[in-house]
Amino acid sequence: MVLKISGIPINIKSPIVGEISRLNSHISTAPHLLIVEDFKLPSNLSQNIIGVLMRDNWTKSILNENLNVPVVESVQGLTSLNDGDIVVINTDGIINILYRKSSNHNAIFVTEKCNNYCLMCSQPPKKKDDIDYLYKINMKLIEIIPQDVEFLGITGGEPTLLGKKLITLLEKIKTFLKGVRLDILTNARALSDIVFVDKIVNVGINNLSFCVPLFSDYYLLHDYISQSKNAFSQTITGLYNLARYQQKVEIRVILQKLTIDRLAKIANYIYRNLPFVNHVAFMGLEYRGHARSNKNILNFDLKDFIHQIDEAVNMLSISGINTSIYNIPNCYLPENLWKFCRKSISDWKNIYISECQKCRLRQDCCGLFDSHLIDHLKDIKSIA
Repeated sequence: MVLKISGIPINIKSPIVGEISRLNSHISTAPHLLIVEDFKLPSNLSQNIIGVLMRDNWTKSILNENLNVPVVESVQGLTSLNDGDIVVINTDGIINILYRKSSNHNAIFVTEKCNNYCLMCSQPPKKKDDIDYLYKINMKLIEIIPQDVEFLGITGGEPTLLGKKLITLLEKIKTFLKGVRLDILTNARALSDIVFVDKIVNVGINNLSFCVPLFSDYYLLHDYISQSKNAFSQTITGLYNLARYQQKVEIRVILQKLTIDRLAKIANYIYRNLPFVNHVAFMGLEYRGHARSNKNILNFDLKDFIHQIDEAVNMLSISGINTSIYNIPNCYLPENLWKFCRKSISDWKNIYISECQKCRLRQDCCGLFDSHLIDHLKDIKSIA
């Protein structure tokens, strides 16, 4: 799935956020509307059109009276854009897809910065200060996203690093997207500040959840995996603060070599110390970024640890905690665990190999990350 294309920018002095439309399609009244056009433009452009993307070049396709229209010419990959998608055109001609109309996995990306440096991070944080830049783009994006959208994520990096800007972003979402179910993906360290939690909760978004990774029940191991001192204590304090405000919480337990042999202890810790959580997800690794470069210390053979996974999942489920398995194909697991498996991999990262096509569970299976390690593919077996 293509999420970024580029061309040659003309008359673009600042980022432009807009909805994709073509000349032969219905043009909405959205205040930030881009039109994708491969042919000559008419002289009477709609006032809603704030920019043009085209496959051809400027001299062949633009009429003289339209020379003041922001344009990206010679764009490769226009077919990856669909009507109703929302994009940002950057001043360098790079076009990022911010929202895909056909997807159920849309998220607002707020920063590449993070206060952890996790060993398995699929998108390693960067030190550049992009918060203000992305904040301005996302505030425009929220105005254009369809008001009937059912689900959105807020992700990064670490969203809580926005501080006050996170509060105003949530207030904007409440105003424009009243019925949305919103998940904030966070390590919860900044939520150890009860005043910050109070401000987030008082925005008043009705269907809000916090998705928080817990790497281990042992603080030193959690801190080592997150590469951050005191990360465990801050995360746990953040979780308790969320509980004080009766917020929905999902705990994410990453399946990797450093902790796979103590899954039952992690499950027991959650049951005894975090009984308020709404959901626990055991998640397979996405082999990108740090997870790929650290594969020698993170990678393991799943079939050697089925017992540990089975014990941990069933311990929580029997205890009444909603429990799922994410990012693991059904054929990797015994049949008694299939009921916990979810079709979880974001559609733009998701693949199925030829062996999957004859599997009777194909429609319900999460499949594979497109970054899956080759040595794992041998374990894919269709289920008759």
